[in-house]
Amino acid sequence: MPSYFELVKLNPRLGRRSSTEVDALVTVIEECGYRWDPSRQQFFNAEIGRGLRTQGLDLFTPDKFKKDHDARIANIQKDPQAYAKYARGMGLWQAHSGKCQPKAEMSPFLQF
Repeated sequence: MPSYFELVKLNPRLGRRSSTEVDALVTVIEECGYRWDPSRQQFFNAEIGRGLRTQGLDLFTPDKFKKDHDARIANIQKDPQAYAKYARGMGLWQAHSGKCQPKAEMSPFLQF
């Protein structure tokens, strides 16, 4: 898990919040299945194949992030084929743009 100061360095707007507030947000992010990837400098949820950059995290409270995540999971479960197409397209774009390397393994959500 990155420190408060590492996160503020990546997203200076998080500095408007106390370390306790940022720690609470990070805790919820991790409870939602995201893990810190130090090589990418972002959180990543392998189950849904989604990266979460630090930009924009300042817009979330822990409750707002949890609600957004739960809604996203509900939509994925509602139409997993549509999400698989979206995730595959994003993965190809990121690999082409050099933002990440494609993953060989696929999440159960992404298989159809």
